Amino acid sequence: MADNLIPPATDVPIASKDIGGIQFPRNLLTTTNGVDVSADNPFPVEVIGGSAGDASAANQETEIARLTSILASVDSVEALLTALNALVGDTLEVSFQSQPLPTGAATSEAQAAMAATLALTTAALKFAAITPSNTVVVPNAATIKSLYVTVAGNLVIKGSDGTQVTVPVVAGQILPFAPTYVMAATTATVVALL
Repeated sequence: MADNLIPPATDVPIASKDIGGIQFPRNLLTTTNGVDVSADNPFPVEVIGGSAGDASAANQETEIARLTSILASVDSVEALLTALNALVGDTLEVSFQSQPLPTGAATSEAQAAMAATLALTTAALKFAAITPSNTVVVPNAATIKSLYVTVAGNLVIKGSDGTQVTVPVVAGQILPFAPTYVMAATTATVVALL
């Protein structure tokens, strides 16, 4: 195969292992001082956060036996919680009521603002016809989610900041706009989705 390693014609053998009919080169690990890792020269390992015996097979078997004994005596959820509490030892009880809320959190104003934002991002439940006018504000302008174009043309809209733009639109198009005015120069027909 083209992806196999084919050594040049030399007298130097390359160690490999056959896996599924393909020879894979064998690699050797070395320590930081350049000595090959072997049974006599093991790879150096630093244990962080405990002693060298923490993860031994004997310690693991002891922990498994202790947990199995605890779980065997459990006959209800309450007993399980009691057993786990005894296993963990001293615990720190936390009460969310004992901590002050961040400034502005969960106020009625913050909740109203969130509700208004969510209302604008959910599906429309109502529709309102829009009659273009340079002086009459679009009905329900504050709650419009988008505009649906029923007849193609130019849509001339003005935002609450007074910026006016003309947008060419096609029938069936949904626009994520909530204009304050749909101007009289509009040639398209649109419906507000509320």
